Amino acid sequence: MKDHARLMVSVAALVALTVATGCAPGRSVVRGNWPNGRIEGPAMSRPVAVEIYRPVAVAVETDDWLPMEPTYDGMSAAELNRMGVLQPIYFALDRADVNASQMAVLDANIEWLTQVPGAAIVIEGHADERGTGRYNLALGQRRAEAARDYLVSRGIDVLRIEVVSYGEELPADPGHDTSAWDSNRRDEFVITATGQ
Repeated sequence: MKDHARLMVSVAALVALTVATGCAPGRSVVRGNWPNGRIEGPAMSRPVAVEIYRPVAVAVETDDWLPMEPTYDGMSAAELNRMGVLQPIYFALDRADVNASQMAVLDANIEWLTQVPGAAIVIEGHADERGTGRYNLALGQRRAEAARDYLVSRGIDVLRIEVVSYGEELPADPGHDTSAWDSNRRDEFVITATGQ
């Protein structure tokens, strides 16, 4: 009976220690990814600015175990995306085929991808708010695949391209009129690596 009581006291002490140190269940104190974007390294040595997906720089203390972002001509993939190196293309209502007027944009994107053979991209397919969520996801997927197929037909390796659909979830224009809908029926080309 005394062993059982000792075990219960040990468990209670462990729980109290976990709560006191702020370690949430399932989180590692050494390398936890916390909701506020804070990442703790194995040894807190010096502050480093870390860029999250949102364009907000957060200063954290970390060691050198975080991977460096690949660069192209001194610029990271994120900087190239902010500069708009690869341009989006737009689609007609309820269509997933690449319009002839958009082929020049795709050709310019292909030219850059040819000059940077190590670059990898994600093609994001989008739709306007009309139609059901399920339909718009499928339409965005078909749009992204159509752009990928065009790039592959012009010599870009399919292994360098990923496709994803966001449907109506990430509008470029939050409006609810024809102009907004025209802006939202699109494919975005996001550079994920430069291969340098």
